[in-house]
Order: sequence, then C-alpha cells, then structure tokens
Amino acid sequence: MSGTGKVQISARHVAGVFVVGITLLISGCQALSNEDATTDPDLVVPTVSVAEIVDPEPTVSIPTPVLQVSNTPEPTPTEAPPTETFTPAPTATNTKIPTATHTATNTATPTETNTPTNTPTATNTPTATPTPAPTRDPRYNVALLTDDTIDLAGSTSSNIDALLQTQFEAANSTYEAIVINGETVERDVRQALEDADFDLVVLSGVGLEAGVEEAVALDLNAQLIAVEQMATIDAENLLQIGGPETRFDEIAFLSGAMAGVTTRTLEINGFIPSTHPYSPYFRNGFIHGVRLTCGVCNVQVVEYDSDTLDTNAEETALQLVDGAVDQIFIVADADVGNFLQEATRNGIGVAHYGYDPLSQVKLASRQSKVQPIATFASLEQLTDALDQLTEGNFISAQLPLSLSTQTVSIPNLQETELTPAEIEILIDTVIRLETEVLFTGVDLETGERE
Repeated sequence: MSGTGKVQISARHVAGVFVVGITLLISGCQALSNEDATTDPDLVVPTVSVAEIVDPEPTVSIPTPVLQVSNTPEPTPTEAPPTETFTPAPTATNTKIPTATHTATNTATPTETNTPTNTPTATNTPTATPTPAPTRDPRYNVALLTDDTIDLAGSTSSNIDALLQTQFEAANSTYEAIVINGETVERDVRQALEDADFDLVVLSGVGLEAGVEEAVALDLNAQLIAVEQMATIDAENLLQIGGPETRFDEIAFLSGAMAGVTTRTLEINGFIPSTHPYSPYFRNGFIHGVRLTCGVCNVQVVEYDSDTLDTNAEETALQLVDGAVDQIFIVADADVGNFLQEATRNGIGVAHYGYDPLSQVKLASRQSKVQPIATFASLEQLTDALDQLTEGNFISAQLPLSLSTQTVSIPNLQETELTPAEIEILIDTVIRLETEVLFTGVDLETGERE
C-alpha cells in the first residue's frame, strides 16, 4: 500500500509541475517574441540590409543609364575604351619608326632608311616588288663586269653579284656576270659590250679604271655604274660610287690604328698584293695609322703573291711567330684562307680588307682574333642608285666613299676583344677623320706620303 501511494503522489506532482511548466514556457516565448521584435537590433539590422540589397531602385538605376546612353547615341563612349586601348599601340609603333629611321641614316646610309620604309608598308609592297618593271623596258638587261674577286665570299664584287641577281633575275629581265682579265681589261670590256644590248652595266673589281673609260668610249645607250674605281672620267650616263675619292687610305689607316692599340709585342706586319693597283694607298695609310697609336712599334709591309702566300701558309705564319709579330693587316684580292688560318692558330691578330676571311678561317682555333675593320658602304649606295633608275633617264654623279661623307661602315667595336680604353682611342680616331681634323698623310692622287 505504501509503495502504491508513493507512485500516485509522484504522478500527481509531476502532472502539476508539467501544467505549470507548459504555462511558463508559453508565457516566456510570448515575452521573448515581443521583446525581440521591438528591441533587438540584431534582427532589425539584417532586415534593413536585406531590404537595401534587394531594393528595386538600385537595380533599376543600372539599366536606366544604359537606356539613356543607347538613346543618346553615346555608344561612342562605349566604343571609346577599345579605341583608347588601341591608340597607344599605333603611337608606340610610330614612335619607333622615326627612331629606327634616324639610327639607320646616321649609322649607315640612306639605303637603310629606304629599305624598311618600302618593306613593311603593305600599300607599297606591290610597287616595291617590281620596282624596275613599271618604268623600265620589259626586257631590262643587266651586266656585271668584274674580276675573279667575285668568287671571294664577302668581297665587294661577290656582294654586288648577289644583289643584282636578286633585283634583276626575274621573268622580264636578264642578268649576266662577265669576268674580265686584269691584263686585257679594255679588250675584254669592248668585246663584252659593243655588240650587246644592255640597259645597265655595273663595273666592280680591283683596278678596272681602264674598263670604265672603255665603256664610256663605246657611247652605249645604257646606265654605267662604276663601284670602288678611282677613274677620273665623267659622262652623262656614268655614276661613280667612289671615284677619285675612294679612300682606301682611310681603311688602311684605321687598320693600322687598331693594330697599334692591340699589339703587345710592338711587332706589326702588313701584307699587300704585289700587283694591287692601290697598294701605295694601303701601305702608307697603314703605316701612318700604326704610328698614330704606337709610335714605338716596328712596322713592316710585305708585298706578297697570293698563290705563294697560301701555299707556304704554315711556314710564313711560323716566321711571324719567330719574329714576335702579333698583329697583321692583309689586303686580299685572292683566297688566302690557309694563311689566315695558320696565322690565327698561332695567336696572331688579323685586320683585313678585300673579303670576309671568317668564311675561310671558321675552323681556326683563334678565329676571334680576326678583327673587323671599316668597310665601304658601296652596296648600300648601289642599292639606292638602283631604286632611282628609270628607263631612258641616266644618272651622272660621283659619290665619294669616305669617313667624311659617312659612307664608311664601322663595326660594333663592343663585340670585339678590344678593351674600353682601346675602343675609346679608335672611336676618337674615327671622329677626327670624319671631321677632317685628322689626315692620313697620304696623297689622294698618287697614294704616296705627303
């Protein structure tokens, strides 16, 4: 009985507590709901923020300007950003073009300026490709009269041969290279030209002045162009690139100056072909150049036979080594690649004129000792002249090849083995020759010392 009573009392109490608990829970929830709805800022803020985010006014305001812009035809501002984006590109391009033009004009020749101008312009491309064709005879016949230096890679004649092939070996033109014998120049020129029908005749080689005079005497109805010839003759159809003012002495002078600053043994040799018509210019120009930069140096100039020098290449190179010679200058009118290879292999520095000896000595162990020197800008001058040729209109002029006329190309000395001090000396020498403050001391008519 007592156990049952405990259970009943406990249930009754539980029921009462349950009713009271439910009542208090309902009252508490109502109070909490009312209080949260009126005083809790955490609920108020999100409510307002959501309203602002989904507020239709900002959403409508975005399309509104778009509609106004499209109605006002201000799509132009819409297209403006792309325009502004592309505008700098042409501007940058235009800025570079004049810069490159000036650089080419100052550094090399006007041809450098003309070449990039015609090449990149799409509008001019059709005109530039057949430059001779529109104003010349459909059968424009061209001849190059030269000597055997045409076979020397990098020689003036070899470069001109390549240029003329490019310009005139087309379907409506003909091109022919004719090798002239140096001992029978007048006869060979006469036989090549008197019965031919050439529109353009270019003469390039060593000592073809007599051939230039013979070509003029034939009174041809053709444009004549003589390159690096010291002929003094004038004619209404003769363009001389060089003429009497072809400054071989300046080329040799700079070579001597370079040898003078690079020698360590103070022993320097020059090699000039015994039959070269301009040997006095090379010999005296070279000696004076050495004297400028190395007054205490011992300089010897040797007149050589090309065949003998190349045949006895190893022996000659060893003789130079025995004599402590560490710098040489060579004027090459034939292939002397074997000698140059032996010289460089024995550590002798080589300055050169006549052709590119690197094509012959590329296997030499010391090929970097072959230093580039100043060269004539003959090819650039010829390219310019060809661009100006028209049918029936002849060019008559003399274009000097000299430092003062900026028709001598100077290599980038920074790419050589020269020290900064040596480079400074050579650049100063070039500037003084260009401004004619310094003279080579060579008579321009005879090549002898003044």
